[in-house]
Amino acid sequence: MGDFAKKTCYKKPLFSQLIMKTSDSVLLWGHFKAMEKMTENSLEIVRVSRADITEYFIHGQISPQSTPIDIVVEAFEYLKENAISAVAFRIFADDTTRQQITADFQTALNGLNCAVTWICQPQGYFAIQVQAISLPVTPIRDQDAVVGCTFEDDNLVSHQLSFVPDDPDAERFDQATNAFEKMHAILEGVGLDFSNTVRTWLFTHDILDWYNKLNLARDEFFNKYDIFNKLVPASTGVGVINPAGAALATENFAVKAKSDNVTIEKVISPMQCPAWDYKSSFARATLVTAPDHRRMLVSGTASIEPGGKTVFQDDVEKQIELSMRVATALIDNAGMDWSDIARGIMYFKDPVNFKFFDDWCITNNVRVPHIKVVADICRDDLLFELEIDGLTV
Repeated sequence: MGDFAKKTCYKKPLFSQLIMKTSDSVLLWGHFKAMEKMTENSLEIVRVSRADITEYFIHGQISPQSTPIDIVVEAFEYLKENAISAVAFRIFADDTTRQQITADFQTALNGLNCAVTWICQPQGYFAIQVQAISLPVTPIRDQDAVVGCTFEDDNLVSHQLSFVPDDPDAERFDQATNAFEKMHAILEGVGLDFSNTVRTWLFTHDILDWYNKLNLARDEFFNKYDIFNKLVPASTGVGVINPAGAALATENFAVKAKSDNVTIEKVISPMQCPAWDYKSSFARATLVTAPDHRRMLVSGTASIEPGGKTVFQDDVEKQIELSMRVATALIDNAGMDWSDIARGIMYFKDPVNFKFFDDWCITNNVRVPHIKVVADICRDDLLFELEIDGLTV
């Protein structure tokens, strides 16, 4: 009982068994699966245990009590102390901080078996997000560079990719096309293809200036590989700069089922039309269901009404409120609730508005493990966007 007394834990049983409730946790007698949410120093950590794997979602945000270096040290120490392997490693930092981290942690960064996603932030803003597992991770290389990793459990083989286009000086449309083709080629190299993709991230420089071209490049690629008749993945597309100076930095999460007991499907949003109705080709969310867990990947979600138009222009609080109601309906539609959320990124056009998301969570008694990032949203009149991952066992 000592460990539970120190941490706030939320546990959801897989089987119907005797449950004993305590003030800060739910303990299940006998065999159980659990999600634990805890704070350790500067890090907010979610740990999800299953029979053959434990997953970790690590969030770190700059604060008056912690510097970026403190947070990175704690993240690497946590990985080492728990003998776990990172599968996704995202660092959002200003250029000075990035250079310092690159210099101070060169050995640790080079020792990762996954790729690192670097995204630029205004001076003084910093966040880190790491996903890790208790199983071995195999790096995926492209021309000697680590561009992702492969890992598997009893039910799925998973692949997490992260890279920028091959030629950062090429025309932006060509860079977008190259990024999608590169995803497909890398996945083919490990026995999959793009149709196995369940989620993408498009961290796009000057997104407001060429979002239509980015969508056109994606549509042409989807048509080429018949993705519209397969699984259109969930996605996030926001406006940020990457240190490579490329038109976009991309991530891709793809899975391959090891048996017929796994289903992969899109989740319909009860409160919004499909994104392709306004020529943006992504699913509102995708759901992976295996015998021992369910994982929902919610796309970038913003203040858009059922007909596809932006609502509550110039009112960030109302945009947050609507976005959270849309997300609530989505996760409810998948049989989940906010206690099942393991990871999130909250994107704000103006960092002065960070506090309004915290206010919403306090008012609604919701805890969302997340980091906050400064980014342009895909429309000039959108001030806020969220992405979340739900996980039940």
